[in-house]
Amino acid sequence: MFQISEKDDLVRRLESETAALREQASALQAGLEVEKARAAEAEAETERTAAEFGAIREARDKLLAEKFGLVSQMSVTAKENERITDLNVVLEGRLNDTKLELETVQVRSNFKT
Repeated sequence: MFQISEKDDLVRRLESETAALREQASALQAGLEVEKARAAEAEAETERTAAEFGAIREARDKLLAEKFGLVSQMSVTAKENERITDLNVVLEGRLNDTKLELETVQVRSNFKT
């Protein structure tokens, strides 16, 4: 009878240990689900950050292209301003020459009269 009682004790102990292991497995499974959810959340955040970074990079590239276009336009405008300034100098010179000729003609006409 002693052996039956030992077997019953072993069975109860095994059942108790099995129940404890099932609880541990259940707790580990729950922890795993929480970690999976955190990992999914982190991955989603990474994707959002990557999308934002891509949008920022695209905007930066557009601004750089616009900047280089404006710099090029500014260079063309500066050259055009130089050309206009040169033309103004030439025109002022012609105007002064014409004024001198007019004064000369007026002086001659005053001598004739």
